[in-house]
Amino acid sequence: MQGLLASVIAVVGRLLGCLGAAADHARFRVQLLAENPDLLALADATFEPIGAIHHAADRAELVEHENRCQDLLKAFIMAAGAQVR
Repeated sequence: MQGLLASVIAVVGRLLGCLGAAADHARFRVQLLAENPDLLALADATFEPIGAIHHAADRAELVEHENRCQDLLKAFIMAAGAQVR
C-alpha cells in the first residue's frame, strides 16, 4: 500500500508541478501589470501546498494539500483579475 501511495504522490506532485509552473507564470505577469504587494504575497502562498505534496504521509494529507492549492490559486486568480481589469 505504501508503494502505491508513493506512486500516487509522485504523479500528483508532477501534475502540481505543472500547476506550479502556471502559477509562477501568472505571478510574473501580474507583477508586470500590478504593483500590489498583497497580491504578490497571495501568489507566493500558492507554492506552499505544492511543495508540501511531496511530504504527504497519506492520501488524506495529499488531498488536503491539493485542496489548499486549488483554493489559493482560485483566490489569486480572482484577486489578480480584479487588479488587471
